[in-house]
Amino acid sequence: INGNFTVMGLPQGMNFALKITKPGFLPVYSATFNWFSDITALLPFGLFPDKQFAAWNIDPATKGMILGRVSQANNPTGGYLAGATVTAVNFTTRAPYPVTYTNPGNTTATDGFFYVKDVPGEATVELTVSMPGWTFFFPTTWVTVHAGGVSEQSFFGMMPPVSYAG
Repeated sequence: INGNFTVMGLPQGMNFALKITKPGFLPVYSATFNWFSDITALLPFGLFPDKQFAAWNIDPATKGMILGRVSQANNPTGGYLAGATVTAVNFTTRAPYPVTYTNPGNTTATDGFFYVKDVPGEATVELTVSMPGWTFFFPTTWVTVHAGGVSEQSFFGMMPPVSYAG
């Protein structure tokens, strides 16, 4: 009813990704996980109506997209960060992909969202995040994009502790 699920019994150190499907919506692919111990993830996955690609002029037969969010590490489902910059490049060719934000500027808005649209299916995209005054656990990551689907990748940051000289 609430969409929660649990995956159990995976061997430690196994790489895997989740594919979430629902009739009438685009398939969503998670980032790749590698469990070395039990971890609880409470992050929501966004679902887009299957007509969304037409609205964005994306050909689902050959292209996909990345949806991401930048948030605070200690509040990943509510502490979204405005002012972060994300870059996206093709891992093989190093060609840049444009990053779109929900505000008209070149950084994340208060919802923390960013999008990389119209990416060729099966391309690997290197994403890097930065924001003045913030440190990110994994500031660079790689995402495989699937034709006709949405790949998700979030970044989690924290402010470095303040140190006083004296």
